[in-house]
Amino acid sequence: MSSTTNRMFQITAKPLFHLRGSAYESGALAPEDHIPGISDVGGPIDCKERDTESPEVGLDSSIIDSLYSSYSGILGIPNEGELTIVKRSQQKYAGDLDNLHNQSRDLRLKIHLLYDALEATHREIEATELRSAKCQALSAPIHSLPAEILIKIFQFTIPLSKKIMSSTAPLVLCRVSKLWREIVLHDPNLWNRFSFVIPSSLDLPGERSLLQDVQLFVRNSGSIPLEICVSDIRGQHTGRSLQRSSVLWYLTPIFSRCRHLSLGISDHSVARYIAKEMNAVFPTIETLDLKFDPHVPFDSTASFTILAPVLRSVNLKVHHVQIDKISLPWHQLTTLSCTMTARYVMNAYRSVSQWGKLVAKCPQLENLQVYFQGHGATGKEYLFEGGIHESTTLEPFRNLRNLVVRVGCSGTLEFLLTLFSFPILESLRVDAVSQPFRLFGSIMVAQVNDSIRQSMGYMSRLVRLSLIRVVIEDDCLLALLKFTPLLVFLDVLRGEFDLSSRGYLPDDEVLVESLSLSTNALTGDPLLPNLRDLRLYFTEWHGPESADPRRYSRLAMSRYQWAATNRQPDRGKQECDAVTSPTFPTYPFRLYVKFEIEDWEMKDVIAQDIGPNHCAMFHPELTRRYFLREGY
Repeated sequence: MSSTTNRMFQITAKPLFHLRGSAYESGALAPEDHIPGISDVGGPIDCKERDTESPEVGLDSSIIDSLYSSYSGILGIPNEGELTIVKRSQQKYAGDLDNLHNQSRDLRLKIHLLYDALEATHREIEATELRSAKCQALSAPIHSLPAEILIKIFQFTIPLSKKIMSSTAPLVLCRVSKLWREIVLHDPNLWNRFSFVIPSSLDLPGERSLLQDVQLFVRNSGSIPLEICVSDIRGQHTGRSLQRSSVLWYLTPIFSRCRHLSLGISDHSVARYIAKEMNAVFPTIETLDLKFDPHVPFDSTASFTILAPVLRSVNLKVHHVQIDKISLPWHQLTTLSCTMTARYVMNAYRSVSQWGKLVAKCPQLENLQVYFQGHGATGKEYLFEGGIHESTTLEPFRNLRNLVVRVGCSGTLEFLLTLFSFPILESLRVDAVSQPFRLFGSIMVAQVNDSIRQSMGYMSRLVRLSLIRVVIEDDCLLALLKFTPLLVFLDVLRGEFDLSSRGYLPDDEVLVESLSLSTNALTGDPLLPNLRDLRLYFTEWHGPESADPRRYSRLAMSRYQWAATNRQPDRGKQECDAVTSPTFPTYPFRLYVKFEIEDWEMKDVIAQDIGPNHCAMFHPELTRRYFLREGY
């Protein structure tokens, strides 16, 4: 055996056996220890027996090394005695090498079997865990709940979108167990709400599958009122193809059972077809959403007419010329949300005029939300300001309590605030989107106090006021707030549209300064004495004074201290009983400040400046991303 093989054995094999021998000598393993799956291979290596041979091997090794060193590079051979030692050592090394190879094979086999046993153990662990989980699931408390309780729980699993999907309730609940399937199929309240999109092609297998799902929902809903949302894919249908749709054909007579119906149709003939096929009668409908594609105008004979004796709420999204073609029981509506689109200034003007005629038909309105979207005017001549005073006579909103106006074009709201009358208005929200929109026109700004006193007396009964991205001068804002002594909730986002960066730059310096109370002013009635909820929007744009976040802490502390000291607990409630909801706040004052994510750490500066009681008067809020760019 060569010295190279000997050295290889010393480097690789010997440490392995010493490691194995140390395990047995330390007591971690004993020769009689049983390793599953490898008992038939042989016992452990006897390291002690190996160690007893070490001195002889070491002696022979030293002699061989010495001889090899002496004769290396020299011609000649060892003498006869030395040759005997060499031959005897070679025979011994050959036998030892065979033994070591045999032990190496045995050890590799044992390791292989050990890994197999380890993998088998892991598989058994996984199988046991699965069986244990099944036992735990079977013994879960939900399996012992009565069916009535399970039904209540199942109702909370219905997705808000109500879109028919096999991965959501109630369809997914039917695949859990036979018991659940039985419960779900016999509860009509889990099946009476659904929405779907009509496929773009009548030959797609998807429509047949959709029809089966729709039939399943209608059948399992029994006879209770339905809530259905139907929409088609814009531009991929014609009225004729939709009328031939098997899903629409099946549902049309079912619409008479609807409590809530939402129709998003890109062709007016489909709506006319629905109304015609069901004789235009909706005996149970309470809320109706109609969304017509503004790019598909009604023709001269098109109309949508229904009779709905219990209809109270309508949500319209239409082009302004389509309103005259929609015949509804306007006189009985209490809630109306109307979105009108206009691409040009003149069309936008007509939208306002048509809206004025529309609301005159709704004497019972309590909640009104209107959204004018379009490009509108961008110059100095503000939309809605000129000409309407002479040509329009508007009736008062005698029962209106909540008014929301969102505008996506330039203009002013003066016509609405001055020409209309709101005797019992409680809440007003004006939201400008993507374009500067003024609350008052140029004429009213010059005489703001007289104009408010003469034409806007209803403002004195306002409880909630929100002005979001609305252009209003400092004097006009303060004059307006002086005429709202009962105001409890105020939400103001003022500033400037930065059209170059498509953003909005807030500025609340004047409002913060006007609402903050000095130490000397804590005894009399301040501006807005009943104010309890104030929402502002943090900004660092306007100079070092407005960039100081502690101005909010001074505002919160001064208003809270004044309210806690001077306001009687029921004073505001008694004064506002006629116009407030049951959720009238009982706390003295709270300041809500909205932060963008980049400024979120500033809330800690305000809280530390207020002190330990900051949670009672200061509530930071994180705005959604790009909130100040909404509408672009």
